[in-house]
Amino acid sequence: MIVPMKKITLLVSNRGCESALKKLRQAGVLHIEHFRPVAGDDTSSLEGKREEAARALDILHAWEEENRSQFHGKPEEAVKKILSLHKEKQNVENRIPQLEQSLTWYDTWGNISSGDISYLQQAGIFLKLYVCPKKEFKKLSHDSLVVSAKEKGNSVYAALLSYERQEALPFSEVGVPESRRQDIEGELARSKARLDEIAKELTGLTPCSSELIKYQKAIEKELEFNQVRNGMGKEERFSYLKGFCPQEKMSSFLGFIKRQPWAYTIEEVDDPQDAPMLIKSPRWIQNINPVSPFMGSVPG
Repeated sequence: MIVPMKKITLLVSNRGCESALKKLRQAGVLHIEHFRPVAGDDTSSLEGKREEAARALDILHAWEEENRSQFHGKPEEAVKKILSLHKEKQNVENRIPQLEQSLTWYDTWGNISSGDISYLQQAGIFLKLYVCPKKEFKKLSHDSLVVSAKEKGNSVYAALLSYERQEALPFSEVGVPESRRQDIEGELARSKARLDEIAKELTGLTPCSSELIKYQKAIEKELEFNQVRNGMGKEERFSYLKGFCPQEKMSSFLGFIKRQPWAYTIEEVDDPQDAPMLIKSPRWIQNINPVSPFMGSVPG
């Protein structure tokens, strides 16, 4: 059956606002409605931390293995470390294909680099590289020094050597990597080794998953608290909030609230759609499923 609700309005001094919310959270019998938008610098910061913690947990789940070691660091530091390692891993994984593509270029053209071309230019020799159709290559004038470096299918990989900077062939010129082959091979080897190191570091951080879950819940709790505080109505000297209490809990709620230095009003709910819905199952169903969800309690 649907449990009827009572509408509660509380007035507290601005000075006692924080304390009042903490006591209400401990009581945990009100569903709070906001008078104002709940967004603020504090909530934005907490939402960012919550998102980072969730991402860190998702990353760790991919590296989980049977690991009985304990984690003794701070959850905030673990989150930063995990996200940093994951970002570095993505950067390295994106870089490796680029390096491998550069090596493919050297497999085609040989061990020549932009530094070699600059050295030739200082000597007055200009080297340009082209890929051209085999039929067109055969038609080239013999006045120019053009060397075929390699043939593949119907294409010729050609090099033009000239004493004139402006001289060129009627084809698209091929660019030359900035780095030398041995430098690229060295970076590629270091990148692959670094991926192995990152994998070991992330695996070593998996024991902190349980602490990160606790940290995530603490952030949620603080975020909900700040949202309630920011959503309160504000006047010069007092703040106020509105909430709903199940009628069956009113007796314990009144015993609690009468011990507090707050003003309050209790009203009937005119329109049931204005109040949150609490459904109470018959006892025989509760024996099967003892958890009856009550959405929107003051965070506790």
